[in-house]
Amino acid sequence: MADGAQESLLPHLEDGAATTTFKRFQSKCALKTVLKIIATLVTLTTIACILVYYGAPYKFRLVKSSSAATRPTSTRNCSNVISGASNQQPIGSCCKLNVNVEKGPNDRVVAHSDSTSPLCEKSKPGHEREQRLPQAIIIGARKGGTRALLTFLRLHSAIVASEDEVHFFDKDENYFEGLDSYRDCMPYSNCHQITMEKTPAYFTEKKVPERIHRMNRSIKLLLVLRDPTERAISDYLQIREKKLMRGKPAESFEKLAINAKNGLVRLHYSALQRSIYHIYLSRWLQYFPRNQFMIICSEDLVADPPAELRTVEKFLGLKNEITSDDFYFNETKGFFCLTNMTKRHGTGCLSKSKGRPHPNVDEKVIEKLRDFFRPHNRILNKMIGKDCGWP
Repeated sequence: MADGAQESLLPHLEDGAATTTFKRFQSKCALKTVLKIIATLVTLTTIACILVYYGAPYKFRLVKSSSAATRPTSTRNCSNVISGASNQQPIGSCCKLNVNVEKGPNDRVVAHSDSTSPLCEKSKPGHEREQRLPQAIIIGARKGGTRALLTFLRLHSAIVASEDEVHFFDKDENYFEGLDSYRDCMPYSNCHQITMEKTPAYFTEKKVPERIHRMNRSIKLLLVLRDPTERAISDYLQIREKKLMRGKPAESFEKLAINAKNGLVRLHYSALQRSIYHIYLSRWLQYFPRNQFMIICSEDLVADPPAELRTVEKFLGLKNEITSDDFYFNETKGFFCLTNMTKRHGTGCLSKSKGRPHPNVDEKVIEKLRDFFRPHNRILNKMIGKDCGWP
């Protein structure tokens, strides 16, 4: 009987062992499946992150709604109170502004606005004061007279401008803070005023035109150009003074600009490179049409500020407010200063650093640089449709 009982138990024991083995097999298969799923998800997540960060080859645009958690889109409409000679919509008028988010080829996600919306309808005027993105920017050129231009323009009641150079579009650490951060750098204005900023470094920075275009493709751009040789010397002088203030040695302009061994112009010297204007302007013209640029010859601004400012007012769609009564010629400085220092944003003459005497530069070096810049100036003249009359 013991043998029979033992035989009857064997099938049950074998069945139990098989069940346990099968369960273990199922567990291993399930574990492998879970691991495969996790690995697939990790791979897909990694690919998605790479695509979002680098944006290649995909490009997307997301329209922000007014109910978004971020700063709401301006939807105010009001009549045009700023008169202008052109048929274009005055850029200080209150239009519905569509704010978009776009991915560039090498940049992270940033927002841009489209002020070309046809929703700029005439209705009741609004007087709300708030910080707005600029509708016009003085983009350069460095040491060209940009500070003078901004100081003079701020005499106009319809223009408000940031006090300092913002450097939003040329410095990544500022740009990736987003447009809300940029807006916070702007002064308060009502919807009939033009907000403006000045950062001369924008003109020569390769990534800036595309970034500004993404923010506002219809923005007005002001560019002050000066005799390339004079601008280069002024650029050198500013850098030289900063070095001397820090106790660092400074080489002569002649040594930096001309190769003493072969007598050729040093093309790698940054002060000279920044004076080859057509190279940089051609980049901007890839994103903005010529009629969105106001090209100002620095020498004309110095010689007759009211005449140049009337042209700028017309370009911005503003009525003429700035006249010859706002200026007087300062014999000591050698240029025009503001007459009424108590007038809105008036500061009299520019700071001591403006109009500083240039160092005595070898006349042969100056002549060599003029010869070097002359063909580049001819290319620029054709590009902008005017001749500033530089020697």
